Amino acid sequence: MPSLGGEKKPLQLAKLIIGILCINLYFCNGFTFLAEKSSLFVETKLKGVRVSLQATTEISLLDAKAKIQTLEDMIGVYKALPYFAEGSTLKTKYENALEPGSNNLKTLAKLYTQLYSLTDPSKTAKTASSCIFKYSMLDKSALVEGVKYLQGKSMELSGVTTEAAMKADTVKMGALANFITAFNSICADWVHQIANVIGELDTLESLRFPDSLKGKIEMSSCLTGNGHEFEKINVISTSPISEGFIAELDIGVPTEFKEMTHMVPIAYEGIGLKGESEKTHFVKDINSTVIKLVNCTSDLIWVDEKAPICSDLELPSLCRDGLMMDNIDNIIKGCQFTYLNPPNAIRLQDEGLLIQGENFTLKEGGHDIYLPAPYIMYTDKEVIVKGLTFELTFPALTTPKSKSILKSRLSQLQIFNLQSKAFWDHLYATFDIHEHIDWIAILAEIIIFPIALCGLCLGIRKGVNYRNRRRKVDIYRRRNNQHESRALFGMSRR
Repeated sequence: MPSLGGEKKPLQLAKLIIGILCINLYFCNGFTFLAEKSSLFVETKLKGVRVSLQATTEISLLDAKAKIQTLEDMIGVYKALPYFAEGSTLKTKYENALEPGSNNLKTLAKLYTQLYSLTDPSKTAKTASSCIFKYSMLDKSALVEGVKYLQGKSMELSGVTTEAAMKADTVKMGALANFITAFNSICADWVHQIANVIGELDTLESLRFPDSLKGKIEMSSCLTGNGHEFEKINVISTSPISEGFIAELDIGVPTEFKEMTHMVPIAYEGIGLKGESEKTHFVKDINSTVIKLVNCTSDLIWVDEKAPICSDLELPSLCRDGLMMDNIDNIIKGCQFTYLNPPNAIRLQDEGLLIQGENFTLKEGGHDIYLPAPYIMYTDKEVIVKGLTFELTFPALTTPKSKSILKSRLSQLQIFNLQSKAFWDHLYATFDIHEHIDWIAILAEIIIFPIALCGLCLGIRKGVNYRNRRRKVDIYRRRNNQHESRALFGMSRR
């Protein structure tokens, strides 16, 4: 016959397996205290890299102004075409068609002047880092080839001397339309590109790194790692040089990071697990049932807030095991609870809607839903949650997990126990003896004063009784002495 202890081990193992299966099946078709909110990326290894970013340009200010002048001359040649003679309908329709491009050329000249004001012709490049990444702010070939392209298109407009001949030549009319479009478009593109470059340099000069340059810097061979999307780039200093600009960068590159699941506490009548805050979160590893409380920070200069560094916080063993096994009673006994004010609706990782809290109405596809919160709703219809001061509209989903409503597994008795536990946890956490010292002193005086008064009265009474007894003794002694004196006196006379 097997021993009782031998029966307990297989039973405990069976319970463990069943518990894990329940959790993997989303808490056996019900939830308790936590729900899977979103993914949380955490950096586990990080290295710092110093990079000198050297921005240069292949074209000088004089060359740029010469190209701009060429295009302005091209506008003059365009307006002097013979079929734009005074009084012609083509002149009325097309003479000012290059006005947008002309205005952009004027802006372009100002932008080139502003761009080169950010450089210093007297300084040569001196980088502080061994890792140097060079890139060209402006592509010279784009300007040169753009001018050549427009010159070629402009040549296609010649060879016709009268308005009638021009209108009759469909090829020439097509070339005219193409030239106007190309001229205005190319000039607008140049203005846009140079304005972006100036914006990038202004941002660098203010010791901030522009997002538009992140793709370029990631091409550097110095930046080897697996988490380029989580790089933290800090600008240490900037310096203008001849026909360029140098920025010294300090870059944090994650070499290892992992994805975790962020678990959000579920509120029961405003009560939920204590621990969730801006920097502390309940999490679990992917495909794991172990719930952890972590403290995450991005305060380090190399750490991006999108992928913080996290460290585990200690949970009581009963709480930790209860969360892993989803044991409601152990969770209530072992974990700490607090009063929460959560949003009434949260979109979860599996596209379900966590509905919680009070004082709100909910419509699913235009129909009112009356269910006690909390619950998780899976629906392919639009959901509107309306409170006293807000209204949230969640769009319809074409592929929900399932059309159902998931309810809590907590019984009313367990919710009552939860409320009692939260009350004492909150009282213990918020009680400050210094804030209540005056009331404690008054209470002590109320208790001590009657005792002291009673003791005083008893002492007075005892003193009075003692004095009365002494007086009686003294009187008795005097009388006794008088009797003895009289007896002696009588004896002496005899």
